[in-house]
Amino acid sequence: MSDLNDKDLHTECVEHWIEKQEKQENDYQKKFGKKPNKKIIATAFFMVLIGDLISSFDQYAMVHSWFYVQMVTGIVSQLTWLSMSFLFIAAESKRERIMIGISQALGASVGSSLMLKYIKPFFQSFFNLF
Repeated sequence: MSDLNDKDLHTECVEHWIEKQEKQENDYQKKFGKKPNKKIIATAFFMVLIGDLISSFDQYAMVHSWFYVQMVTGIVSQLTWLSMSFLFIAAESKRERIMIGISQALGASVGSSLMLKYIKPFFQSFFNLF
């Protein structure tokens, strides 16, 4: 008989703990909004990184009058920025939009740094061979 009471007590404690956790999560969502999806944040970072690399390369192609490269990079970069705007609009809370904005800013800074540090010197050294 005491085993049955212990099981009921244990079940009651677990149910109380679950209710308490749900209440805390609801309070958190009321204060800060929905927690952002980490996959969307990572996607935003890498899409902006790639878009910034392509846009920087587009500017580099303008200097050297590479018309066809400019055409392709211009189209691809604008499609990248368009897809990023859909991610931003689809965000459900302000917190998620702020996190997407921060990841976009970090992606743009990393993309520009990569272009200046590694890709631009590579093309300069490549064309100095000819």
